[in-house]
Amino acid sequence: MTRLLEEKRFGDLSVADITAEAGVTRSGFYFYFESKYAALGFASAALWSEFVEVTGSYVRPDAESVGDFVSRVLRDALRIWQAHEALLIASVEALPLNEELARVWKEQVARIAGLISQQVERDRAAGLVTPVLDDVPALVRRLGEATMYLLYQDRSDRAGAAASEETVEVLKQIWLASIGGRA
Repeated sequence: MTRLLEEKRFGDLSVADITAEAGVTRSGFYFYFESKYAALGFASAALWSEFVEVTGSYVRPDAESVGDFVSRVLRDALRIWQAHEALLIASVEALPLNEELARVWKEQVARIAGLISQQVERDRAAGLVTPVLDDVPALVRRLGEATMYLLYQDRSDRAGAAASEETVEVLKQIWLASIGGRA
């Protein structure tokens, strides 16, 4: 399915397309997945672990500044979007069409937002940041959602390197202004 997504939009894919590409029967497909949305959810769930793994569990080493931490996390996220853009674009576009997929995404966004919130709280306790809201988890969750949308837009537009860099820089400034950090 992920290979097919490089050629077709998810809405245009059928289970028959997926089974033909995978070399399995329809009944074999339905043994594992109740729908193409379930298959998409399974494929995209693995990427969420990659987000956490690539960014070092969203923990800022003491030697790294808050600005460098935000830059690193955003650049890592962009690299994952670039490497898996077809799957991630399909997932975002399918979210309003399938409750289970939307639930999985919400859980994963909440998981990552929780990890980042913990870092922001550690930085606030150390006097390194002053978030614009006392409710850091809500702030980080919404910033994360905005980040995902802008990265989705960047990859949907097939932005070039300069435009992608601009997206990351704008996101960095939004994050730093919101968490009260310094570049």
